[in-house]
Amino acid sequence: MTTRDSNTAANLAFQAEIASAKARRDRDQPRHSATPPRPAPTAPEPATDAPAGQAPGIGGKAA
Repeated sequence: MTTRDSNTAANLAFQAEIASAKARRDRDQPRHSATPPRPAPTAPEPATDAPAGQAPGIGGKAA
């Protein structure tokens, strides 16, 4: 192995080490954005025509 090959291999190893350190940093301490994170989605509630405790229809009367 020549000196040039040795330097190239060392440079590639160093670059890989830097890339993994940056990835670890970003994973452990994510950058903060200006907007807060969105809340987790929740299951949609069933659609109803009437308020709770009333039968569907006009004035709580079944059609």
